[in-house]
Amino acid sequence: QYASLQYTSRQYTSLQYTSLQYTNLQYTNLQYARLQYASLQYTNMQYTNLQYTNLQYTSLQYTNLPYTNLQYTNLQYTNLQYTNLPYTNLQYTNLQYTNLQYTNLQYSNLQYTNLPYTNLQYTNLQYTNLRYTSLQYTSLQYASLQYTNLQYASRQYTSLQYASLQSTSLQYASLQSTSLQYTSLQYT
Repeated sequence: QYASLQYTSRQYTSLQYTSLQYTNLQYTNLQYARLQYASLQYTNMQYTNLQYTNLQYTSLQYTNLPYTNLQYTNLQYTNLQYTNLPYTNLQYTNLQYTNLQYTNLQYSNLQYTNLPYTNLQYTNLQYTNLRYTSLQYTSLQYASLQYTNLQYASRQYTSLQYASLQSTSLQYASLQSTSLQYTSLQYT
């Protein structure tokens, strides 16, 4: 459940997703090549009572996706429910995020149930000039989360600014983290 989500002046530059695999919604062998989105503006989007149940993604491939000058304004997500989403063997390679700005993000009553993540690999992630302002997290509940064989290599975080962070009533139940590897982490 997401209420009153607002993204302002969000910019994605040179995003590359390689060998993404989602298992189990019956999209099979989807290939997206050289998609170009320039100066996309989404304004006053409202999603209400969205329900995703038993989604199965198989053999999804995203290659050479450049996102430039994306702006999301006044996005509102209400009563989103994700149930029994299995993600298996996800691989993210050479992801670059530049000049991301998140302003006045509000998450209320988020519920994630029975999300198994297996064999996630993040390689050469670079986050530059990230600014988070006035983030409010309220009544977050995570149940039965399983993270296995997570590998983070050469992550660089530069010029991170967090202002007015409020975390209230966080509940983590049955968290299992196995074989976590963090390599060459730099926080500046």
